[in-house]
Amino acid sequence: MNQTPSVFKCFNMSNIPVSTSQLPTWYLDWQSEFDASSLNMTNIEQQALASLIPLLLCGEQSAQLVFSNEIERLNNHNKEKYSQAVLALSTIEAEENAHELALQSVLMRLPKADNLSKIKRRAQLFYASLGKAETVIEHFILIRQLDSYVAIIMSHMARSQLGRQHLVSQLFNHIKNDEAGHVSIARRHIISLGGEVNQSSKLIRSLSSRLCQLLSPQESSFINLGVDIEHLLEKIEKNNE
Repeated sequence: MNQTPSVFKCFNMSNIPVSTSQLPTWYLDWQSEFDASSLNMTNIEQQALASLIPLLLCGEQSAQLVFSNEIERLNNHNKEKYSQAVLALSTIEAEENAHELALQSVLMRLPKADNLSKIKRRAQLFYASLGKAETVIEHFILIRQLDSYVAIIMSHMARSQLGRQHLVSQLFNHIKNDEAGHVSIARRHIISLGGEVNQSSKLIRSLSSRLCQLLSPQESSFINLGVDIEHLLEKIEKNNE
C-alpha cells in the first residue's frame, strides 16, 4: 500500500511511492492517535500553524525529491558499491514521507492561511535554490546543514505553548529526532563521496541567512504559538559548523 499525500503540494511527488512497511515505527501509532483525537488548540494557534506547516511541507517534499534522485543516481552509477548508502538514504526518504503524511493530516484540520500562495512561492524558491550547488558533494553539504536547522526549528516548536504532551508537539519532536539522524547519515554520505563536511562554509553561511529570511515573515505565527523566534533565528545563524 502506498501513501500519497494530496492536500498541499509544493512539488510534484507523483514518482516517489513509499510503502507503509518502510515508514518509521512511530508514525502509525501517532497517526492512529491523532485520527481519534480532537485538535485541542485555540483559533489563533490554528491560524499560526496554518501558516507554518506549509513551509515544513515544502521542505519535506523537497527532501524526498533530493534523496530519491540521489538513490537513483547511485543505483545507476554503481549499485553494488553504494548499496549501504542506498539503504541509508532510503530510510531517510521513508522518514521524510512519514513527516509529510503526518503534517498533511494536521493541515487538513486547520483553516487555510490567508497568504498561502505567497508562503508556497517563497518556500519553492528557497528549496529550489539548494539544487544550484555545483557538485553533488556541495549539494549534500547543504542538505546536511539544512537538516540540522530543521532539527533546531522542530525542537523549538515542540516546546511551544501547546505543551509537550500535545499530539502536534509530539509530532514535532518525532521530526526533530529523525532529522538529527539524517544529519549523521548525510555526513557519512558526504565522506563516502570524497568530500569534507566543512568544505563549503560560504555556502552554509548563505544558507542560514536565506533560511532566516524565509522564516522571518512568519514571526507573528511563531509568537502566537509561544515560540521565541528571535532565539530560534539566532541559533540557526550560529549553527554554521
